[in-house]
Amino acid sequence: MRYNYKIILAFAFLLSSFFNAIGQEQCKFDEVYNEQGYVVKPFGLIQQIDLDTAEVLTIPLVVHIIHLGEEVGVETNISNEQIQSAIVALNEDYRKTPGTNGDGLGVDTKIEFCLASRDPNNNPTDGIIRTDGRVVDGYEEGGIMSGNIGSGADEVEVKELVAWSREDYLNIFVVSEIDDNDGGGGTQGFAYFPFDNVRYGAVILYNAIGTVGNLKSYTDLNRVLTHEVGHCLKLYHTFHNSNNCIETICETQGDQVCDTPPTTANSSCTLEPNCEGAQIENYMDYTNENCLNTFTEGQALRMRDAIEYELTSLLESTACNPVYAIDIAVTDVRFPEISCTPIIDVEVDLTNYGSVTLNSLSAAINNEYYGFTSESLEAGQTITILVEDVDIENSYSMNVRVSTSMAYEWYLDNNEVLAYPEYDASGDEVHVDIYPDAFYTESSYYVLDPDGNYLIAPTDVESQDQIEFSFCVFDGCYRFVMEDLAGDGMQFGGGFTIVTSDNVPISSYAGVYNQESSWFSILDTEICYPYPCIGDYDNDGVVDVQDLLLLLQYITPDGDVTQEDLMDLLQNYAIDCDTGEVLQFNSEEINFPSAIIEIEDSYIVSTRIIDLLGREVEDTRNIPQGIYIIIQNYSDGQIKVTKIFLSQSM
Repeated sequence: MRYNYKIILAFAFLLSSFFNAIGQEQCKFDEVYNEQGYVVKPFGLIQQIDLDTAEVLTIPLVVHIIHLGEEVGVETNISNEQIQSAIVALNEDYRKTPGTNGDGLGVDTKIEFCLASRDPNNNPTDGIIRTDGRVVDGYEEGGIMSGNIGSGADEVEVKELVAWSREDYLNIFVVSEIDDNDGGGGTQGFAYFPFDNVRYGAVILYNAIGTVGNLKSYTDLNRVLTHEVGHCLKLYHTFHNSNNCIETICETQGDQVCDTPPTTANSSCTLEPNCEGAQIENYMDYTNENCLNTFTEGQALRMRDAIEYELTSLLESTACNPVYAIDIAVTDVRFPEISCTPIIDVEVDLTNYGSVTLNSLSAAINNEYYGFTSESLEAGQTITILVEDVDIENSYSMNVRVSTSMAYEWYLDNNEVLAYPEYDASGDEVHVDIYPDAFYTESSYYVLDPDGNYLIAPTDVESQDQIEFSFCVFDGCYRFVMEDLAGDGMQFGGGFTIVTSDNVPISSYAGVYNQESSWFSILDTEICYPYPCIGDYDNDGVVDVQDLLLLLQYITPDGDVTQEDLMDLLQNYAIDCDTGEVLQFNSEEINFPSAIIEIEDSYIVSTRIIDLLGREVEDTRNIPQGIYIIIQNYSDGQIKVTKIFLSQSM
């Protein structure tokens, strides 16, 4: 077999370029460190201990989600589940937990992290604090600035808005952007060595923290947080101050840790490292997160030294001690911001702020609508209860209350909240049914409102089971978007339908195997409300025989007007475009007069019945089922034209 080495070399170059794009600028520690002007204690002065018998050091964390005003779980306002997954993964990495992604070549640092259970005022908390960052100039446009060297909102101003006491908490700041990078490539986070300044802590992009939720494909193992917390605990990059592969005095050169081999920055797990023997698995290098799994013993000792001598107050903090043993709280209530129907479903998030596992949990709305779960809820965790069919037509507010029946709860201040739904009958509810095909893992969908914001956030299809959901539309054009990673659509038995609340079709897609017309990477369907009157080709406000005749003039097998257009017209035939009503009468409801009928000061002089083809019906005693036009002439000269659908012969 002959190989095209030019192609192979080009591919290798592209791979290298890709890794550089996602790696080389992922952390801004070096830049902000140089600005900070901090002098680190030389390695030789760090106390040497046996990690096998060392005490476990626990650091309390508070995570500040600085979002852009979205609902919880949407875009930058990431979910509790995503944050909780980050803390789990962080502990797996630092404790080298067997059987996890953190079970690598390194050591168990005997350092753990916990989400705060009490706030600075000794009130219960889940350690996840949400703040709309748009109140800070420049944040909405560019996110946070890294030190005084980037672009975006002033770092100090952003952090002063949210930071908790550095004596009791290590602050983690989750942001929308860093240096105006749109939350994409480039810098994924930055941090500082310990110092008494509001800037101290770790900054992470919202889509680079955790292992589930709104994440990028190359930041879904939580290694950005592991890396940045390493900086918070006084670790340099493994390639710090290194321009070659030589260190003569390891205690004062490079990263000043003697058991991390000398190296320059690496960016690939598969290509040869820049220096022989370089530890590309080290969390403090720039390689792809898939091969990162190592803290060395020297790094562990340096971090423990920082905690025990410079962050002592964190070890003395009671932030992770729950205020009450039994404490259940409402932490979020989700429902349509504006509903076009008076009956809605409400999702209630319950968080266990206490220290014991809870069960027998319930949520009540206005003491009238209830939801329950039989699942247990461990300390610090969150669960969602669905309360269905809540009537909001005559309600200004909803009192949402949660409880557990397993024991008496002493602290009740966080058990209930008021929520304010809005009912607007001027819109309509659109129903979507998705029928995934055998390759459902390639498919995802989302819905955008008229302003281009997510009404339904991007959602991956997780099984071949039918998916059903609804959303309200008001004045304007919405977009339902299906995406297929392979670009071949859902041609293996998949499709979707979109209908109005009256079950009138809006759009549909049915994949046909091996037919190019079924293929798509992105299928973008516009849904405008008020709904357009499909089939009203002469724009007179009704769909009638004149529209049919216009359509038939232009219908061709391969033209712009097709048989599908004809089917759409017939579907809407006899519809009043203003009201959307289809006139349906049976034989008993139709009165074709044989005599004069008086209506106020005028009366019907004659009645004509016209069928679908424009022919006049002569025998009104024997009319087949179908669509007809009724023309009535009145004595005062007025003419009334009515379209009817005769559902049975008369």
